[in-house]
Amino acid sequence: NAEYGGFGFHMGCGASVEGAPLSTPPPTVEGTLPSPERPSGMCSSSEDLPEATRAAQMTTPLLWAVSLAQWHQVTNQVLTDPGWRRNFSRKGTMYDLCSNFVVPWSLGLGCGVALLMNSSSPLTPEIMISHCWAESVHELSEAITNCAAEHHISESTRVWFCVYSMYQGRALADALRIPDGGPSISGQLVLDPFGCVIHSVRAMVTAHTAKADLYRRLWCVYEVDAALEVAGVQDNYRSCLLYTSDAADEEDSVDLGGRRNIKNNKNEKY
Repeated sequence: NAEYGGFGFHMGCGASVEGAPLSTPPPTVEGTLPSPERPSGMCSSSEDLPEATRAAQMTTPLLWAVSLAQWHQVTNQVLTDPGWRRNFSRKGTMYDLCSNFVVPWSLGLGCGVALLMNSSSPLTPEIMISHCWAESVHELSEAITNCAAEHHISESTRVWFCVYSMYQGRALADALRIPDGGPSISGQLVLDPFGCVIHSVRAMVTAHTAKADLYRRLWCVYEVDAALEVAGVQDNYRSCLLYTSDAADEEDSVDLGGRRNIKNNKNEKY
């Protein structure tokens, strides 16, 4: 297993596809789910992608958002997929979701899920979701659902979520020599997407689950620290919310003591 560029790209089975000959059929990512069904409304053809949308993935992180309804739509598409339920079920992580769904959906198109879902009208974010990638997708979905219900976050709220916002397919496209005009992970990181998004949204949601500790991932530590710094100087930055799945709340081994100092305005509507 490997992360690409220190962020999010994960290939399973311990096998590298780098240098694969052109005559070799493209390997199945993770070797389990070769052709995942696309969510309704997701662009599937490069011919249908406006040039301005392609350019946005290269230059403008503040256009890489999905609505909360779309976040649930895409995530539920994975959770209800028969192959996912057979191979991963509740144990599947965001690494697994990215490898088996996000990369195949976006491979060769040069845009992340957010722009593929909103190719004609890209969305700007209102809330950022910070997570550690190694968490259970099921638990993460549960935590986000709980947070939205408690804080009255509407389904139309626009969220920035790195797995769906950033283009994840370039490394595999390069390895398979598939024509791809999209940016690499490192090329997107040069744009400082996390920094500019944190300074632009009105709130951050940090998701804790029983499977993985958010604070073991340095990216998450940076994101929370940056959000708290912004919250301290910007009156319109309403809150930085720590939210847990039900399993994390019940898990003795997940120590949340001392971490509730994150601003938490439970009665505030979004």
